[in-house]
Formats: sequence, structure tokens, C-alpha cells
Amino acid sequence: MTTLGASWPPLSPGERAVAIEVLVHGPLSRSEIARRLNLSAGSLTRLTKPLIESGLLIESAEDTMLAEVRLGRPSQPLDVVPESRYFLGFKITGDRVYGVVTTLRSDVVARYERPLTTHDPAEVADLLHEMTVEPAR
Repeated sequence: MTTLGASWPPLSPGERAVAIEVLVHGPLSRSEIARRLNLSAGSLTRLTKPLIESGLLIESAEDTMLAEVRLGRPSQPLDVVPESRYFLGFKITGDRVYGVVTTLRSDVVARYERPLTTHDPAEVADLLHEMTVEPAR
């Protein structure tokens, strides 16, 4: 599992748009991404290369049912690699803090729960930090 402290590579606005489009609507063919984002094939290739190299996106196998209907060069849809990055979220109630780590596809990989013994903002922030660096279970 990628560590929670690992940095995401900085994304340009175009790379970010491609990554979000694939995350929300993927897997998508390159031609569909280019159409949705109004990009040329060359621009899309330039934008997807670092996303694939960083392990955020992958070329997935073509859907064989679509391949039978389509003529021409086969496409390899782009999809996210769900375990390439993780999200950490918290819910704070009056007496407890709940934390969860998910993949990019919202699959829960770890849960955290700690008592909230104070409402002092600095101490609550410290508790959230402790939960962030705590090993997953």
C-alpha cells in the first residue's frame, strides 16, 4: 500500500482534467476523453503520458463486445489504478473521531476510531495528525 504521506506528482490543469474525467466516468477510450475535453489526439497523448508513467492511469483491456462492432484500430481504454493513491477522510462527532482510508474507487482499506476528549482546535488537529500517521488496520 502506498504510504499516506507520499506526495502526488503535481498535475497541470490539463492532466488534472483528464485524470478526473477517467476517475469519474472511466474506463474511457482516448477518443472519448478527447471528445469530452475538446482536445486533439496529440494533446491527449501529451497529457496522459505522465499519468500513465506515474501509475495513476493504466491502459485497460479493450471490451471485446465493443471490439466486435467497431471497425478500425482497436483502442485501449484508460482507467485509474484504484490502489495507486489513497484518500483519508474524517468524521468528527461530539465524543469520537472516525477515520477511513479509501482507494480512488472508494473501496475502504482501513478504518480508525478514537475518543474525542477535548474540543480544543489545536488538540483535535493533533489527534487527526496522529490518526493520519497511525498504521492501517
